[in-house]
Amino acid sequence: MPLGMLPLLFAFVAPEAGAAQMTDLPPRLRGDAGITYRFGRLSGGLVEDGTRVGSRLLETHEVLYGGVFSVGPGIGVFAEAEQVALERVSFPSANRMAYDPSGVHAGTMVGTDPLEPLPMREGSGFQGVWLGLRGTPFSEAFPRRKNRATWMLEAAWRTANATPFWTVSGGSRGAGEGGNAWRVATAFSTRKGAGEPYMGASWTHTGPFTTNLQDAAGAVTAEGVELDGPDVLDIRSGIEFVAGEKADGRRLGIDLGIGVTYRTWEVIPSGILLPETLALTRSTPVTGAEATSARAGLAFHWRVLQAVQVDLGGNVGWVVPHAIEHPYPVLTGSDTLDLQVFAGLKARGR
Repeated sequence: MPLGMLPLLFAFVAPEAGAAQMTDLPPRLRGDAGITYRFGRLSGGLVEDGTRVGSRLLETHEVLYGGVFSVGPGIGVFAEAEQVALERVSFPSANRMAYDPSGVHAGTMVGTDPLEPLPMREGSGFQGVWLGLRGTPFSEAFPRRKNRATWMLEAAWRTANATPFWTVSGGSRGAGEGGNAWRVATAFSTRKGAGEPYMGASWTHTGPFTTNLQDAAGAVTAEGVELDGPDVLDIRSGIEFVAGEKADGRRLGIDLGIGVTYRTWEVIPSGILLPETLALTRSTPVTGAEATSARAGLAFHWRVLQAVQVDLGGNVGWVVPHAIEHPYPVLTGSDTLDLQVFAGLKARGR
């Protein structure tokens, strides 16, 4: 899943995979390949001690490529890659950060002057490649086994990203996370009449990495700094209704799903996810707080032909208020919402 700036923060998972998609593997010695465009928009207020001190907007435009090949009955290898075309953090409104005379926190935005000009940080780049294995210990795809449900297991590893969003190289900011990552996942699905209920869970661990920190102009402010990504637990459930199905393989599925994501703390550079920070912490590593979110989604899976499928959909999520950087008492507002929409095309080897 998941990860650009929105995934960097919350790893929301767009409902690209319904019941059949979550547990489906192509037949032996055949494969599937697909491309998906995804847009994400997270917006909400910035709050300190109950006072609104600004607002923040995070946007991503990304293209995901993926393919899976079955090397045997119920076991496949896969690869996934993510190209972030644009990752942007902007602040439609914000107060300045000033020294906190109480000494309780490093700084405060309450009662200060409006920040001008308002900052905007943009990046783009390649997120890394996932390589992994998928298997179905039991599956409805094998009639002789007489299984009444399909169980999928997955393990994957992602290459590190040398130019994450936290760094500036050659005057340009990168995108995504920096460290390599591991992911394990499982999913269950079954067919009950015209409905296919499903449930899935995944855990992703992003490892630490060492980098140099730069200011907006690209000047190095700290060398050999270790940053650390979060662990992300994502749980989803839903049902895909088969609105129409033909003997030649054509099919239309309507997927309704819900999900919850928990994200642990992480170590990030100060001064990127807040509109302004004090000089004493700017471009130094700080801890970002853990976060929890919930979402609901709708998707359409249209199998135009046996070998071609079109996926369209999106979801809306709500983020529990949490601190952004531990030295500052600025929280995300209770009005923080995440919107994601996607469109995908898949070639199916059947």
